[in-house]
Amino acid sequence: MKIDDPKLFFVRDGYTLDYGEYNAPSTRGDAFDFGDYELRSPEALLESANQFPPVMWELQRQYYCFWNTLREGKRTAHPSGANDGTSEEGEIWPEDADEEIIEKWMDQMSDKEVSDLSSAMRVWADSKPDWVNEEGDYFSIPASGQDYALEFFQNYADQEVVEKLGIVIVEGDRPGSTYFAAELRIPIEEANERAEAAGVPVRFKAKCR
Repeated sequence: MKIDDPKLFFVRDGYTLDYGEYNAPSTRGDAFDFGDYELRSPEALLESANQFPPVMWELQRQYYCFWNTLREGKRTAHPSGANDGTSEEGEIWPEDADEEIIEKWMDQMSDKEVSDLSSAMRVWADSKPDWVNEEGDYFSIPASGQDYALEFFQNYADQEVVEKLGIVIVEGDRPGSTYFAAELRIPIEEANERAEAAGVPVRFKAKCR
């Protein structure tokens, strides 16, 4: 059976499958499906934050800026004159905010403060993902060609076919490992022959360094 335009997966480092045509998300907005909908209201923003930890991390960073202005007396101060993160209404805000504090903080915002927070979150959404802090672990779409290949074969309708192609799903190759990948465990030529014979729309090729 002849297959038109099969998906081409590269084999690198001996086994690991990588989808070469995949373009990783270039902004946090793309990575976390974060855009105008999430910025339309505090409720929608919190919904996204509860779904994607990096969104919550940024809200916590924005909260810390708010808390710091209280502490330094640049915003409002406690009637006693103590600049300790206490508002003039007597509300005490902790330095470190969990999800409950973030929700409480956003609930008391004025329209101007909501607008300012939305603007700051839009700047965040337009920026590049922070790979150092492993934001890629929480993407709504694959973070790389390797992740795409993993999801493709994990979710392939006929897992018996995946096994026949000599593909093994690896979810951590040792205790504590963050290596997750689909690996080709038979020779590339043999895998391509099996894929063609079975009418599976995939092919494999060695990836040169």
